Amino acid sequence: MGNNHFCSNVGVGDVQIKMKDGQDILLKQVRHVLEMRMSLISMGRLDVEGYLTSFGKGGWKISKGALVMAKGPKTGTLYTLKTLIGKLDLAAITKEGNSADMWHKCLGHMSEKGLKILVDKNLLLGLKSYSLDLCEHCIYVRQRRVSFLRGSHNRKKNVLELVHSNVFGHVNIKSLGGASYFVTFIDDASRKVWAYPMKNKSEVFGIFQKFHVAVERETNKLLKCLRTDNGGEYCSNAFKEYCNSFGIKHEKTVPGTPQQNGVVERMNCTIMEKVRSMLSNSGLEKIFWAEAVRTACYLINRSPTTALDCGIPEEVWTSKNLDYSYLKIFGCEAFVHIPKENRTKLDDKSMKCIFWDMWMKILVIIYGIQSNIKLL
Repeated sequence: MGNNHFCSNVGVGDVQIKMKDGQDILLKQVRHVLEMRMSLISMGRLDVEGYLTSFGKGGWKISKGALVMAKGPKTGTLYTLKTLIGKLDLAAITKEGNSADMWHKCLGHMSEKGLKILVDKNLLLGLKSYSLDLCEHCIYVRQRRVSFLRGSHNRKKNVLELVHSNVFGHVNIKSLGGASYFVTFIDDASRKVWAYPMKNKSEVFGIFQKFHVAVERETNKLLKCLRTDNGGEYCSNAFKEYCNSFGIKHEKTVPGTPQQNGVVERMNCTIMEKVRSMLSNSGLEKIFWAEAVRTACYLINRSPTTALDCGIPEEVWTSKNLDYSYLKIFGCEAFVHIPKENRTKLDDKSMKCIFWDMWMKILVIIYGIQSNIKLL
């Protein structure tokens, strides 16, 4: 220093200064000296980098060729440089010459974990800390959505306190009844599931009204909250007015975030896995997918689930023990009695058909089902 006093450099690096006129100046080999009270620019370094410095008329300027890169006024006995950061505070913005951030960039924006491995192997000489500052470039190219932690949803204690709903489809093969979609409802407390095939999404509102009345009468409890996505079938004025009139809170997930409605999203996957398995095992054509969906829901409600600590949804819903003795395999052979008004004296009294509905209904060919259905 000017008084023969010595100060220590804690680092050497490059500093980019943004001027008020929008110009950027890159200062190279900047010394980071903690004991200095103000920041100084070396005219010698500017000369080495090809800048021309001139003083006079109460100010100074830095130019390169015909372009003026920066200029500043004379303040007292000093020539100052005005920047967008108010004053040139190199101690605040310079980087150490042997810092983790420098190695982060030298190694192609390596992660902290990678730097730690190299530091532990003593491959980055002089580097002791691998903690990185915020790197905007890494954020621009690597940012991902925040993960949704499993098990973060707290199950409700009372039935109908919260019901999840979602529409599945469009299914490319229409069902036997002409359906291309199905809407699912799941009670959060019991995890009981209902599924209703539909021809169009516009049927959701009518189905929800019937579902609402049915479950409230069955349980003598009120439906308090419905959680859905932002699909148009749930966002109509009629749907909104209906929920308001019955005091039903309608929760909608953030657009493009199916994870927030994960209970019903995952259930739809489970239903379709069962549907594909049952259709494959039975040999039935794919047009029977709607019947398989109803059967799958019936069986899911009678199967243990980890969401209930291996409890059974139907038992939680009804508080009654279940009976499994009447269950039949989906698509198995069944014989149905033919009423006497539909046969002659010499006709058979029963007909071989296909069993596909777990509500103990046997749909038969003579009652409107196409004759090309495969019999087992």
